[in-house]
Parts: sequence; C-alpha cells; structure tokens
Amino acid sequence: MPSGIRLGTPAFTSRGADTKDFETVAAFFEDAIKLTQKLQADSRLGGKKLADFKALLNVSPESGDFKQRFPELAALRTRVVDFARQFPTIGF
Repeated sequence: MPSGIRLGTPAFTSRGADTKDFETVAAFFEDAIKLTQKLQADSRLGGKKLADFKALLNVSPESGDFKQRFPELAALRTRVVDFARQFPTIGF
C-alpha cells in the first residue's frame, strides 16, 4: 500500500492558495487516508500490495458503479474537484 504523500506547494500557491486552503487540502488527505484504511480492512481486498488495492478500485470514478460501490470515496472526489475548481491552472 502507498505509504507516503508528496505535495508540491508552489504549484498551488501560484494559483492563489493560502494557509487556510492548505488546511482544507490537509483535511482532504486525512479523509482519504481514513477511507483507504477502511477499504484496506475490507474483506474484499485480498492482500496488502498496491496491485491488490488497485484491483479493488478497478472501476472508473465516473461510473455509477463506482458511486454505488464506494459512496464515501465518490463524495470525497466531488468535494476535492469542487474545491480545486476555485484555483484554475494558469493559462487556462
């Protein structure tokens, strides 16, 4: 399973993010870690390797099946996308 996170802050600050926004990003990471731990503990996950985890999630996040199988993860994805839209990529 993944055991580290690398976050490039310059790309986010150049889009206008401030300290409060990074606190929101940290909360997203915390929620994602908790959901990952929950999924890892799920009996459907056969092993502890990244390949096993990817196999569990082998469904498009855009599909209704994803939203049905992983409602909490789908909700987190929606929150992250909505938040990120406040910070458009420079030049777009």
